[in-house]
Amino acid sequence: MKPKVIYVAGYGRSGSTLLDIVLGHHPQIFGAGEISTILRHVWPNNEFCACGDRVKSCDIWAPLIENWAANRDNPGQFVRLQQKMETVSPLSAWASRRLKETYSSLSVDLYRSILQRTNCDYVLDASKNPSRGLRLAEAGSAELFVIHLIRDARAVASSMSKALKRNAQSGLQKEIKPRPAAWTAMRWMQYNYYSERLAKKVGPQRSVRVRYEDFVASPGEQLERIGKMTGVDTDNLVEMVRSEQAFVPQHQVAGNRIRMGGPLKLRNDITWKGEIPDSMKRQVEIIAAPLLRRYGYEI
Repeated sequence: MKPKVIYVAGYGRSGSTLLDIVLGHHPQIFGAGEISTILRHVWPNNEFCACGDRVKSCDIWAPLIENWAANRDNPGQFVRLQQKMETVSPLSAWASRRLKETYSSLSVDLYRSILQRTNCDYVLDASKNPSRGLRLAEAGSAELFVIHLIRDARAVASSMSKALKRNAQSGLQKEIKPRPAAWTAMRWMQYNYYSERLAKKVGPQRSVRVRYEDFVASPGEQLERIGKMTGVDTDNLVEMVRSEQAFVPQHQVAGNRIRMGGPLKLRNDITWKGEIPDSMKRQVEIIAAPLLRRYGYEI
């Protein structure tokens, strides 16, 4: 049986960790965080799980990864394949059929291991990388449901323009260097373009486009849309939102540092509007205008 995977595609700083934590409160869904990072740096560096333990001490991830790796001839092969398959450019599509099949097989085996360990029906992978999603969709070995998550490119650029010092226990595994607005805008365009291709690949019945701004403003409506797409009854999550209950991070790996901050409630972060310089805002608008308009953002 194919594992059921809810894949979040899009660009960074768009609310994927928040969405992961909320959906992870459904008893059928295991919110795993950014699965593509597990063997790249989370496991080798023994980084923190959202439960508060380091992954090699976590009662979910430690036995799961140890068992998965024990059944692989060379777990390091997966990391090398990731470098080829997860490049967000046409290069990943040009890889040989054998490499694609091996990459997809290892990825799907990991999904199966997660579902077996957690007794959930769906695993939520918030990796966001659209090339990863495209390779999985092409292989057809997982039942893939895609959430194309979008946030205003100006908000993303404002967030990525800030430097953050490393603080592993608070969720910052490495120093975050500021990114120029033009670089962020071009990457935002690239990632969302490929995320559109992924959504088209799986088809309208298996994909939904969600704006971060809509999710925090009317989460019940967006959760119902996601539930309709996946076949999951999201009434319990909608009720949690309507009764203003807090969502507690569980076992998300990597992702935004909010996963290490304890219980949280949905709120719209619009502080960027008072912080972004006019020159940066205009620069982003010039580069990202086509998709900003397509996604309903005013310029």
